[in-house]
Amino acid sequence: MKPPIVHEPPIASLTFQAHIIQARERLMSAGLSKTEATLDAELLLRKLANLNRETFLVRRHETTGPDLATAYRKIIRRRELREPVHMILGLREFWGRDFKVSPHVLVPRPETELIIEAAMTTSRAISGPIHVVDAGTGSGCLAITLALELPLARFIATDISSAALTVARQNARRHNVSDRILFMQTNFLENCNSEINLIVSNPPYIRESDRDILPPEVRNYEPSTALFGGHDGLDCFRVLFAQAETRLRNGGRIIIEFGLGQEHDIRRLASRHQNLSLMGTKRDLQGIPRIAVLRKTVEVN
Repeated sequence: MKPPIVHEPPIASLTFQAHIIQARERLMSAGLSKTEATLDAELLLRKLANLNRETFLVRRHETTGPDLATAYRKIIRRRELREPVHMILGLREFWGRDFKVSPHVLVPRPETELIIEAAMTTSRAISGPIHVVDAGTGSGCLAITLALELPLARFIATDISSAALTVARQNARRHNVSDRILFMQTNFLENCNSEINLIVSNPPYIRESDRDILPPEVRNYEPSTALFGGHDGLDCFRVLFAQAETRLRNGGRIIIEFGLGQEHDIRRLASRHQNLSLMGTKRDLQGIPRIAVLRKTVEVN
């Protein structure tokens, strides 16, 4: 039996503001808060019409054309299905720059910028050439941002996903650093040499048991391989710490992001590696421990 054909009502001549009010109600019915629904409805219409906010406010009582109205209805329908705004737009801001995103990569989060801050501080303590590996690069936001901020450093960006590396390469071209980053399909530090003195990584760290409590924007639209770190969320840290212990130079650092409530586990895992020393953790804007910095202390025989 064929599903019934749904005919949407014809698009009336509406103003920009009226479209947003109408879209806001649809998004609220889909489960978004009034604030989020209002912000998303306006942002999507502004991006579609190529208007900055100042111009939009001036023109908000103008009537839109039918083509724009039709296109807007389609992308609001995507947002009703809880597709994230940045996936609809194909871009996400990180460290003040736009990065291409797709369903093949983890979307850059504001808290991940703490890795950049820590890496910038760490780089000043490194004497000689800086060799950086972004382990599990995803969109490439860490490697690319650091390549722009540390113009004399050398970079390797690894990922097990060829589709993610395609996105990362596109972002490297977008920001004109393709010639300074070697992209490698491998598992974190596997196949990397021992000349590394700085590792940055935002590995998968969500527990499998938490899958069902994730927002649909995350659960349904970001790759599981970039989200979930096994039954306790720590599988990738186990691999990464073991690899780093044999590949970091003496005095080298590894800077990682971890999840809510995992600080104790990270400290416990680090303590099992006699050649890695936990230097400290950093908190995000909510005061949640989020970043750990470890140091290679002694060469492994």
